Amino acid sequence: MQKNVDRASAVTVISDFTGKVLKENIDAGNKPVLTIHNGVRLEPRPDAGMPHWLPEKPFFFSLCVFKEEKNLHTLIPLMDHFPDHLLVLGGNNQTSYGNRIREMIRESEVSDNIIIPGVLDEDEKYWLYKHCRAFLFPSLAEGFGLPVIEAMLAGKQVFLSRAASLPEIGGVIAFYWDSFEAGSMAAVLRLGLELREKEPGLYSQEIIEYASRYNWKNCILKFLELYQTISS
Repeated sequence: MQKNVDRASAVTVISDFTGKVLKENIDAGNKPVLTIHNGVRLEPRPDAGMPHWLPEKPFFFSLCVFKEEKNLHTLIPLMDHFPDHLLVLGGNNQTSYGNRIREMIRESEVSDNIIIPGVLDEDEKYWLYKHCRAFLFPSLAEGFGLPVIEAMLAGKQVFLSRAASLPEIGGVIAFYWDSFEAGSMAAVLRLGLELREKEPGLYSQEIIEYASRYNWKNCILKFLELYQTISS
């Protein structure tokens, strides 16, 4: 990476947080390090139906590759506080951390309410974003946090850790956990859900409008502006 930076006229990063990490580990010299956020699009899938493996109950959704830094294990005891809800943990779980999560689920008193379906196809993912009660993402290591914006584009509340890039990407529209103790996490989740229920339609539209700023047009225009500046 240092060789690539040495050859470059400028460096772009997908978040201010990523830029900070780069500067701590790579010598960029006097070259500009510019943040250009990812473009995100949640492609409508009108034919997507409810997954056959999902019972008809309200549910929370999370999506990632099962790795230690994704912090998914904090969601298992959280579900003790929501026995009338399901938790769907989507993504590749064929990892050592996935094995740990499976063991925690087996030992949980609400094990029947936690589903790990594995890698989701696009129809399943879209339907789950659109119909979940909230998107839960306690990750501790994100350069950007693509699923967060995808969930917001579906009009859903997101509940995040304050780690890495997530406060930058989630902004003031997201809810944040300052503690991963189950009771504390549940209190934040309940507060967010109660606020949404006051004006659900208006609140969903505000979330979508916020997330829409992370679009490909804005991303491409910023790259074009950078190329013009460098070449002039």
